[in-house]
Amino acid sequence: WLKNEGPLAFYKGTLLPLVGIGACVSIQFSVNESMKRFFTYVNDGPNRMNSLQFLIAGGAGGFANGFLASPIEHVRIRLQVQTGSSAGGAGVYKGPIDVLRHIYSAGGTAAIFRGLVPTLMRESIGIGVYFMTFEALVQNTMHKHSIARQQVESWKLCLFGGLAGYSMWITVYPVDVIKSKLQTDTLGAWKYRNSLHVVRSILASPLGWRGFFVGFTPTILRAAPANAATFMAFEWTMRLIN
Repeated sequence: WLKNEGPLAFYKGTLLPLVGIGACVSIQFSVNESMKRFFTYVNDGPNRMNSLQFLIAGGAGGFANGFLASPIEHVRIRLQVQTGSSAGGAGVYKGPIDVLRHIYSAGGTAAIFRGLVPTLMRESIGIGVYFMTFEALVQNTMHKHSIARQQVESWKLCLFGGLAGYSMWITVYPVDVIKSKLQTDTLGAWKYRNSLHVVRSILASPLGWRGFFVGFTPTILRAAPANAATFMAFEWTMRLIN
């Protein structure tokens, strides 16, 4: 990429995620917080949620977010993988809207939401584990030191957020690979029929089961700083607005 397209090639496909990431994160956190309020009511008091309830709350947030995340990631990934004068056999995409036009022409709305099932699975399980890990670490700190949530130090929020990111991707990365293969399939001349077909194809490849972890290293390197910043920003925003 650097040789053929220059440094800006590493930022292909960022426009739509930059616009949509706020909405995606808002959905995740708002649904998760709503579910936490529900469980607080069920438990007849705050700070009594167990790990399963945190998992369910986060999973609900991830499931709700998946319906928006799927088409956004589909557009992003097609912009990212195009090189030179071709991209999935559809020519060079001029931008997100152009990608949507090509995808819709190849298969309508169903094509735009291609990869929705593994996205929902990844978001439900992954985000559930994500919030459960963070909350478990925060709650443990609160109980161990007998402090309120607002007293948990910023560096610990960052640490817990990074660990939550690790737990999410370690849990669901193979599902993300399946989703990505569906969304990078050649438009109109689909190689894969569904998620199960992708699984069989990966297992039959020379890499075998290792094919489910291609690209894992850069993903896990990104997970810590990105999610550390996300959780610290959220927690401090909640403190500021009380």
